[in-house]
Amino acid sequence: MRPIRDARGPGRTGRLLTGAVRERGRVGSRAVRCSTRGDYPEGVKEFVVYTLARIGLFVASYAVIAGVYMLVRGTDQVPILWPFLAAAVISAVASYYLLQGPRQRFAARVDARARAATARFEEARSREDQD
Repeated sequence: MRPIRDARGPGRTGRLLTGAVRERGRVGSRAVRCSTRGDYPEGVKEFVVYTLARIGLFVASYAVIAGVYMLVRGTDQVPILWPFLAAAVISAVASYYLLQGPRQRFAARVDARARAATARFEEARSREDQD
């Protein structure tokens, strides 16, 4: 069985994956293989990093807004809705500027996966046309 080549995005070299590969079934005369580690052999690191960073920015924004509210009003109770909405807006604007690198890496990963899926689809369609 052949190892699967991993596309690492534009301008990056791929590497061979060493995970176990097993036969899944047959399509026409060709065996279809899949990784035993799931559909994401490299994991979903970019997605997790970007998502956790967005959540972290939101929580930090909410904490700052709630802290300022408690200091200004001199109370220990904070309303839920308006600090939540303000934190959502502030974290969205902040993430646009602060998380540009992780967002671009995530977009490059999604683009590479989409291009690979399109190439596999076109290859399968051309094989089907030949038969």
